[in-house]
Amino acid sequence: MKLRHAATWCWIVVSAAACTHTDVIAPTKTMAPSFAVYVPPPGEGGVVCTGYLKGRAFGGPAGYIDYGHLCETSLDIVSPPLQAVYEDGHTGPYDLTVAFSQPVAHLVVMPVDIWHCGADPGSITAYAPSGVSVTLAFTADESDCGVRHEEHNVYYFGSGTLPQSLVITGLDSVTRVVIRPTSDMSWVSSVFYPDHVVTSEGFIGTVYLLSFREPVTTADVTIFRAQGPDAGGSFTSRPGENRLSLGAGVTPASLAPTIQWEIVDDPTDAVTTFEPNGVTPPFGSNVEALVPPQDAGRWAAVPHPGSLNQKSLALRVTAAVDASGTLVRSAPALVRQDEIDTIREEYIELGVAQGVPGRGQFGVSATNTGDYTVAVTNGDFNSLFVALQLALQPLSLRVNSGYRNPVHNAYHVGKASGAVSDSWHQYGCAADLQTFPTLPVFPTAAQLAAAQSYWDAVADQALSLGFIVEQRDPDPQHADASFSGVGHVHIELKCPLAP
Repeated sequence: MKLRHAATWCWIVVSAAACTHTDVIAPTKTMAPSFAVYVPPPGEGGVVCTGYLKGRAFGGPAGYIDYGHLCETSLDIVSPPLQAVYEDGHTGPYDLTVAFSQPVAHLVVMPVDIWHCGADPGSITAYAPSGVSVTLAFTADESDCGVRHEEHNVYYFGSGTLPQSLVITGLDSVTRVVIRPTSDMSWVSSVFYPDHVVTSEGFIGTVYLLSFREPVTTADVTIFRAQGPDAGGSFTSRPGENRLSLGAGVTPASLAPTIQWEIVDDPTDAVTTFEPNGVTPPFGSNVEALVPPQDAGRWAAVPHPGSLNQKSLALRVTAAVDASGTLVRSAPALVRQDEIDTIREEYIELGVAQGVPGRGQFGVSATNTGDYTVAVTNGDFNSLFVALQLALQPLSLRVNSGYRNPVHNAYHVGKASGAVSDSWHQYGCAADLQTFPTLPVFPTAAQLAAAQSYWDAVADQALSLGFIVEQRDPDPQHADASFSGVGHVHIELKCPLAP
């Protein structure tokens, strides 16, 4: 945790700062520095928490701050008020009181600034939960104080010291510390040139870095919700139906805000599902993810009838937390389309003109000639079809093609057989009725006449009941108009879509 004591501060670069030899007292003997500027919190294991933002401490391996990991303990400056912390260097120093949300052990306080030679380095008083306290003095490496540095006839005297990390000892745990900063918040230094002297005043902010070791927590993550908005947790890529709801629990519960999510294509099926672009919010126990539009080109290679493993979109979801540098993952959960939404996905991706049937329009149909066990059914069409059967008795009706899902209509039946992209077969509102006698490749005139007579009888009755009947023969004036030929009678209704 970094605490900055003053707003108007600057770094004092030792090689550029100076003072006269009368400003400081040089040490009687020069000793090699034996200090370690940074000291990691004592102990082993756990996560090292360090850095500072309002209300939280970050953790990571020693010497590295991982801003994605939220330590369980939070820290805060409780005294002086914030406006008093950021004061001019001439008016300080102010004592800084820092409180921990829960007791910490192995606390290390590292001053970050350069201090003035000869200044009181200050101290820190740490308080245990019981109220017992210890006061420890900061130390600084003064081996450069008063040392003359010269280059190209320009010289200065060392006036800055390097403060050292202070390990808080004598207490089992700490809940609060009061830092008494170094006594000098500013000082004047000089650089001596052959013909003039440059004197400047520098300020220090007295920045402190607090770090401590938080115990290793054994985490356990469990996904309790991974589902789409449709029945059974299914989904489609259609806006409003593409919103996945994800939820997970973690032990300890304090790690819940740090849960991160991974959503990838299910590797166990034959479908490549495009993955959501992250989750909202980015971390947490309850998030949402949006399934993006998918690749419609994938359907051309799906056979008739194929299997759901070749068609259904599916995503594998994993939740994880960073437990002391180790990523602990949940067991994966699968979010997969059911059969109905798999069919509806065909309408979405192929852009069928009449729109996407609602889930409630699907059911079992005796005239289902598609790729699935369910079909779009329409009560009005079915009732009218029964009326047609009764009206044509004793003629029998045989359905060659009833319901077709869009992929079957586009890639398996094909336009060579008269299928069109907006065919009402895709909505359970069309049927192709076999004519009799069934014609051979080269029919006789009598066979052709009998088939045409049957065709006319079925077509006339269908028209009288309100069906639309596709023309039997090509229209020379409209070469692109669809026609059924004499082999079957195509009947349809333009059915309104139900939700």
